[in-house]
Amino acid sequence: MSGYARDLTAAQSNQRVTNSPVTVKAIKTSGAGKADLVISNADAQQIKASAENAAFMKKCRVMIVLD
Repeated sequence: MSGYARDLTAAQSNQRVTNSPVTVKAIKTSGAGKADLVISNADAQQIKASAENAAFMKKCRVMIVLD
């Protein structure tokens, strides 16, 4: 699961994330109800390369910023 915020500053300061969050921007949405976020291949690699990848995903330390 993930949390939601209306601006990047609020998302980055949320207790759900760590003090050095990885920030990526969705390039589009897809799927039923356009609820699936699509990110670039470069951003996907950045997430995969994160040493804490498994830990932050398992602990639901993800924030989605709505605009």
